[in-house]
Amino acid sequence: MLIDDAIVEFGFDCKVRKLSAKTVANYQKQLRYIEKYLKEEFQITEVEEIKPYHIKQFLAMMDDRHRKPRYINDLLKVAKTFLNYCKREGYQYFIEDVTGWRLEEELRERRENGISERYVLSRYMASWIPWEEYGDKLCERIKEMADA
Repeated sequence: MLIDDAIVEFGFDCKVRKLSAKTVANYQKQLRYIEKYLKEEFQITEVEEIKPYHIKQFLAMMDDRHRKPRYINDLLKVAKTFLNYCKREGYQYFIEDVTGWRLEEELRERRENGISERYVLSRYMASWIPWEEYGDKLCERIKEMADA
């Protein structure tokens, strides 16, 4: 299915679920931004062609453009919601979770330990290992590296 058509259907689904018009419009705007990126960078026009790698590349590009972590997390949530919808509707078949992490919670926790958000985000973006696999040892190592 074309990404464009899936976005339209997703918008209808959001309206049926009684999401506010503002929320639906915001979802559509963010998804169109992702759609444009996928088309320009990877020549992807079909939902079935989207892989977690593509979404991760998009998020990395947003970080390279110095977007705020909260904005990047919002884009991630919209992408995840959309792809979960596509999966439920049978348009998308990959099993791997696009996210595997909760950025806002992790950043808040690390900020309390004196580690900058941009540093944590850049380290994570560079590795793409889920936060669950980092564990306390890596957090300590990141703090050591930040202090050095």
